[in-house]
Amino acid sequence: MDLNRVFNELDDMMRRADIDNVIPYLEGKCKEAEEEGDGGSLLSILNELVGFCRETCQYEKAMEYAASALQVIEQIGLNDTVHHATTLLNIANCLRAAGRLTDSLNTYHKVEAMYHRMLPEDDFGFASLYNNESLLYQELKDFENAYASLKKALEIVLKYPEKEWELAVTYANLANTSLQLNSSLCEDNTEEYADKSIELFHKLGETDTHIAAALTAKGQILERQGKYGESISCYEEALRAIKTTLGETDFFRRVLDYLKAAVRRSGGQY
Repeated sequence: MDLNRVFNELDDMMRRADIDNVIPYLEGKCKEAEEEGDGGSLLSILNELVGFCRETCQYEKAMEYAASALQVIEQIGLNDTVHHATTLLNIANCLRAAGRLTDSLNTYHKVEAMYHRMLPEDDFGFASLYNNESLLYQELKDFENAYASLKKALEIVLKYPEKEWELAVTYANLANTSLQLNSSLCEDNTEEYADKSIELFHKLGETDTHIAAALTAKGQILERQGKYGESISCYEEALRAIKTTLGETDFFRRVLDYLKAAVRRSGGQY
């Protein structure tokens, strides 16, 4: 199976906001991979399904695909490999989104132990782990550990100049964490993190939920500065990015609440 072709078609579907057909398309490709005996491609597509269902809040379905992915790992002899650890990282992200925070934390710790056994300390896989782990710490309201994880991620990402998208994600996560953290551990450069993230995403032409996270942070910063008009513009751009890529998810509704509050504070209505 030509995985590049599969994922290019998936990217086209996302750009067209053809959300309803993503799962049927990927399930069809899973069937093809099974028929071809291509376990590696099947695992990649199942991981994609887990991630898509996580982002669209279909958590039960995501965990069904996750269970299938773990079965494939067993069947093709990938237990205790980087592929296994990366699949567990994907599952940890899903558990986090579903609110199963203790299970998620335990899974992140398992992934970290596996990575330490398998990868060099500055391998890019650690940056992905620390970025995602930081989001769990945010959910747990443990913003100091969230910030510490992100600083470790940033240190690694900066060693890979070609990873601009991942750098933008890291800056977005740092901006959102810094907004919550009132501590000497956190430098006073929250707005700089948000600006760097938005600039990189615009350069890359990204219009998905990742730039929406950076725009949401920037909106909150501007709101705190009393710049309500600019804040509202950030929220509106974030909402467009979320809606056109994933629809009206929990994230969309949260940003919409921010927008309504900013409009009220500005003396307007929404």
